[in-house]
Amino acid sequence: MKKLKKNLIKWLGEILFMVLFLVIPCYSASAEKPGTFVIKNEQFLLNGKPFVYRAGEMHPARIPKEYWRHRLQMLKAMGMNTVGIYLFWNQIEMEPGKFTWQGQTDYAAFCRIAKEEGMWVILRPGPYACAEWDMGGHPWWLGKDAPKEVRSVDPKYFQPALRYLKEVCRVLAPFQITRGGSIILYQIENEYSKSDQEYLSELMKVATENGIEVPLVACNPPGLAPGEPGRRFKKNYRDDLFQTANFSRGQAKEAIGILKTFKKEGPYANGEFYPGWFDSWGRKHQAGNVKTVVEDIDWMLSNKISFSMYMAHGGTNFGLWASGGGPPLRPLTTSYDYDAPVSESGQTTDKFFKIQDVLSKHLEVGEVLPPVPKPINIISIPTFQFEESSSVFDTRISPIIDVIPRNMEAYDQGYGAILYRTELAPGAASEISVKGISDFAWIYLDGKKLGVMDKRISNYKVQLPEITKKSRLDIFVMAMGRPNDGSVYLKGLMAPVNRTVAGISKELRNWEVFKMPLDSTFISNLKFKSVSKKSSSFWRAQVTLSEVGDTFLEFRNLGHGVLWVNGHNLGRYWNIGPQQTLYCPGAWLKKGKNEIIALECLEPEKMEMQGLKTPVMNELHLEKDFSDYIQPN
Repeated sequence: MKKLKKNLIKWLGEILFMVLFLVIPCYSASAEKPGTFVIKNEQFLLNGKPFVYRAGEMHPARIPKEYWRHRLQMLKAMGMNTVGIYLFWNQIEMEPGKFTWQGQTDYAAFCRIAKEEGMWVILRPGPYACAEWDMGGHPWWLGKDAPKEVRSVDPKYFQPALRYLKEVCRVLAPFQITRGGSIILYQIENEYSKSDQEYLSELMKVATENGIEVPLVACNPPGLAPGEPGRRFKKNYRDDLFQTANFSRGQAKEAIGILKTFKKEGPYANGEFYPGWFDSWGRKHQAGNVKTVVEDIDWMLSNKISFSMYMAHGGTNFGLWASGGGPPLRPLTTSYDYDAPVSESGQTTDKFFKIQDVLSKHLEVGEVLPPVPKPINIISIPTFQFEESSSVFDTRISPIIDVIPRNMEAYDQGYGAILYRTELAPGAASEISVKGISDFAWIYLDGKKLGVMDKRISNYKVQLPEITKKSRLDIFVMAMGRPNDGSVYLKGLMAPVNRTVAGISKELRNWEVFKMPLDSTFISNLKFKSVSKKSSSFWRAQVTLSEVGDTFLEFRNLGHGVLWVNGHNLGRYWNIGPQQTLYCPGAWLKKGKNEIIALECLEPEKMEMQGLKTPVMNELHLEKDFSDYIQPN
């Protein structure tokens, strides 16, 4: 009996622990007293008092989770009282119906931290975000059965979008100010330029029917081109959706003036205010004039106009999330520094202090800015070599057997690289051509590189020499990011693949297809040997550190590929620049041995790197491009 009683007490204790563990976190956002944020009497009222939001945009997905609090503190110290955040649908729902709210997508944790740091949140869930992010945030799997029209009520688009938005509301509605949380505004769509009022109405309905209680907001560039002021507003302005205007530095007065011709009563607000701009591979680093930034901020706040600086802290396109730009293809760099006042690695800049000065003039009565937080430690790493390799052709992956090669999505793959292999019969010199490649393809015959195909110049042909015996043809395709205009894009190889001999073409059939998604599982299963490979290869280095801190891994000696540190994907590198270093957060390093892996598509003379204390952000080497592409002005 005593044993039964003891077990019963133990079981009750375990049940109580589970209740505390599972239930209490669900109500953590309600631990604070509920508040209000409303639009009334031509002003925002925060808990009944007039409020002007000074927002800085930063994206949790572009910042290591370990540094979220530090970056929020940086924005607060600069003078911001609000943070704007995009949610990226394709990162949250990487497979249909499977949602991830952990790690870099733990937005509930971000909202809690924002509340603790005294920062309000503008939630921008999409479903379309743009943001120079892969396909604008749309998930890759839309391409498996593409809708006729995205950003519409087309069921193939709207039903999965509806599922996603309901999930967003389920997870984040508890973090609204009305429930004691930090969210004060909820954005509907993003820069929607169509005139489809039904679509906008349905998105608003989804929000309000699924627990969103804060004001709904829209953002759009007003249209500043000569002769067409307000062009974007004319298509979809509506009185039941709070409209804000997006504009760049030096445009505040004109843009707000156009907004006022549609919105007759205040308050007025900016949706995105650009202090800099993003970078593309092969183009000069972008920078914004801080003088016009400061002047516009001073004018807006003097006139009680709320604003959101895009970006206040840009961060990094870690992984494979950087947009392909365009169309046409114009891939964005891994750095999303944006010439923002808080640098990519969370450091102060000259722009930071000048913006802090002007914001200090417009603080609320009794408001005092906190001190700038202590910077993250920065270290250098001596030069190290990659001494082990694994050729992409030595893959242990089981191939998919197919009659004709298809795009990645047809094989249920969304990102990374893919290898297509077939056998060629003996024959005279010939030409191999494909319908299309997204985005770069290296062609090998029995392991010898013959050429490269490049989507940037629509080069989908390569010459083959005479073949005297059966030979293996390998087409190794590297996918860059998808353009961020919201349209659906496919990756990989587009059939047919033809072999042309003496003017006669024949379609090549019977292929082996090797999926290389470049995710953590794939990388962890690689097998390395202490043998140098001259073909496209994965390379590994072991680096021992006595201290950890942020660093910038210089890739000048490498060519084009992707880099991982201790399993974390730092993003793509490309020696044409403008950036010549990849930001490596110290939070992802460790004392002792660190594993660094590079997928190198080219054949550099030296496979070596070093860690610098200062990033190299504006050094172009267009002569190192692997094809005949000429960068446009």
